[in-house]
Amino acid sequence: MYPNGVTSKIVQERYELDYHNAVAILRDLGDTGAGAWIKSGHHVSAKILMPPGTPETASILAPNQAAMMQALRHACDRDGIVQLPVKELARLARVPTGSAPQILLALERKDRIMLSRPSDGTAPPIYQVLEQSKENAL
Repeated sequence: MYPNGVTSKIVQERYELDYHNAVAILRDLGDTGAGAWIKSGHHVSAKILMPPGTPETASILAPNQAAMMQALRHACDRDGIVQLPVKELARLARVPTGSAPQILLALERKDRIMLSRPSDGTAPPIYQVLEQSKENAL
């Protein structure tokens, strides 16, 4: 609906909210991976929620995604393979266990990791870390 992003002003006007509530909603959406809360090129202090998959958001990771990437890099072998239960990955990344599957899915969509084998109930999933550089995740 808003391919060029959503500003707090749009949310304020559309939903009749004050500035602080509009910003809180946009930050929450950014934290859940629904977009990226980035600085607008028009104003130094203005921010905009950009949809996922746009060139502006392709390289940006939310804090919980960056933490998960760091945990995956730490746990991977030299070929970038990680074979740990999602619960263990969440513990290493210090993110809520219930959020870990969404975080991993967001990292897959951003082409940072690949699910090589899903969990089958007896064996943990196998992920391959596609991006090894620490600088790109921060």
